[in-house]
Amino acid sequence: MEETKQVRIKMSAVTVEFLEEYRERERLSGIGPAIDRIIRDYQEMIKKQWDLNYVSRSISKQIEQELTTFWEEQISKSLSPLRKSVQQTDLQTQVLIELLQALMQTESIEDIIPTTEYRPSFLETAETAVRKRIDQRKQYKHSDEERMIHK
Repeated sequence: MEETKQVRIKMSAVTVEFLEEYRERERLSGIGPAIDRIIRDYQEMIKKQWDLNYVSRSISKQIEQELTTFWEEQISKSLSPLRKSVQQTDLQTQVLIELLQALMQTESIEDIIPTTEYRPSFLETAETAVRKRIDQRKQYKHSDEERMIHK
């Protein structure tokens, strides 16, 4: 049994009426036990609320970590082919530069005319061919993606 202490307090009439109704409803022996019960219930409610807040924060943090990991993996998977393509393009560009350098050395070419001054027709032909090739790859890739979706 808990130790009790007698205290003299003043309360509003509304508070006293509430405590009396509560005491009767809960079948308690007096207003003191009614106040004790209300305080105990309030403390339990605060503890449960704190526990719920803690659980909510923990779950939120865990979900955030899972989503972050998931998105990082998805982005990495998505960028991997792009990275390979960029590396391949870089390699091909460097090879072309080396070949052009060797050709210019062999032919003793000291200087060039920039395309801003003269644009030869073979350059336009090459650009058109490359654009067509790229467009065909895009169409092929999109048709592959559509086939994957409809499976």
